[in-house]
Amino acid sequence: MREYETRKLEFSKIKENLKLRTHSIASADYIENMKPLPKDELLQEHKLVECFMELLRQKGNILYSFDDISKSLKKAMIEESVLGIDEILSIYKVLKIIKDVRKALVSHLDRCDVLNRVLKELGTFQTLEAEIERAIDPSGIIKSEASRDLFEIRKEIKQVEKTITEKLEALFQRPDSDILFSEKLITLRQNRYVVPVKTQSVKRIVGIVHGVSSSGFTTYLEPQIVVDLNNKLAMLRTEEEKEIHLVLKKLTSIIRERANRLLDSFNMLIKVDVTLAKASFGLEYGCSIPSFGEHIELLEARNPIMTILSQEPVPVDIILKDKKGLVLTGPNTGGKTVFLKTLGLCYVMFSHGIPIPVSPKSKLPMFDNIFVDIGDEQDISQSLSTFSSHIKNISEILQNSTENSLILLDELGAGTDPIEGSALGIAILDYIKRLNAF
Repeated sequence: MREYETRKLEFSKIKENLKLRTHSIASADYIENMKPLPKDELLQEHKLVECFMELLRQKGNILYSFDDISKSLKKAMIEESVLGIDEILSIYKVLKIIKDVRKALVSHLDRCDVLNRVLKELGTFQTLEAEIERAIDPSGIIKSEASRDLFEIRKEIKQVEKTITEKLEALFQRPDSDILFSEKLITLRQNRYVVPVKTQSVKRIVGIVHGVSSSGFTTYLEPQIVVDLNNKLAMLRTEEEKEIHLVLKKLTSIIRERANRLLDSFNMLIKVDVTLAKASFGLEYGCSIPSFGEHIELLEARNPIMTILSQEPVPVDIILKDKKGLVLTGPNTGGKTVFLKTLGLCYVMFSHGIPIPVSPKSKLPMFDNIFVDIGDEQDISQSLSTFSSHIKNISEILQNSTENSLILLDELGAGTDPIEGSALGIAILDYIKRLNAF
């Protein structure tokens, strides 16, 4: 299917509507790049969408937002790589969503056996989930229980901090404390514990200056009595960071062992998200999925673009049963172009597994391609007139069409001398008739 057809039939507006119904950037990217499906895959897709429509009717939405973890998983596959806390938490969230989705789908399995294929691809990762829960809390802090060494380091950090606090608070008990300190408050500067000393009194306490307030009234001083303790605290903080790195490295190693399975499950989760978006679209706009047939039988068809814009289009029956060709005539603004676009866009949506606004009794054949020539195609960059552009496009259509192609031509032969245009139009229609295309 050419990009020209999807552009002229405004398929991008349908895709944008679907994207708004997804829960991840990865799902939106999938929709942007999706292609028409082969018949066997399309049949399965139609069954899955119908199944998800029923699932939404009964349970409502079963998904919530999730990050694109594909890059993190590919990073984890590299030996000695280490994922960050945020990356691991994003993976953890996806694991929880996969578990919830599995639970929802299993409960619906007796009504829809096509879900077996989805469940087969959605893995179970209880061990990994438990390892992450044991090491990282929901706010993104590595738990002290993540490793024995980390527990001991943090225990010592607390003890050193307590000793520093006691020594500094003792300074506030000095008889001259009101003269010395601008506030009786322990604070941090450059990750070291300091006290706020009045600048005029700073020489009365031995220590290291770590800065001055904007007014110049206060000097932040690290008293000599806590310098060694602050040094020790800095060393412990470094050890803590090293131990956190080891914890993350271990978690990354566990993820690495399951990375391929995780990636397959994540790709299926995206597929579930996109299929749910299609199902949601179908439910909101009263759509259905036609069955496969030998002829075009779209009953009570509404233009999809007008439908999503709440313009209440008039339903039409588009039936091509005894013959493959149909010529529309009538006055300007009579709806001929809308009719053509309705048929064209409905088929494009159908071939992508998207429900369309038609009666459930509708049928559509599987075309090998769809071609359209609609609208003003003047090409200034190639110095082509509107007529020349149409002829160039129609020439390409005729060269690539088969008896199983759907060809939609709007205002055939327009834009030139009426007599010559009519003759050309008849010749083109005669060729398409001999080709036996739709």
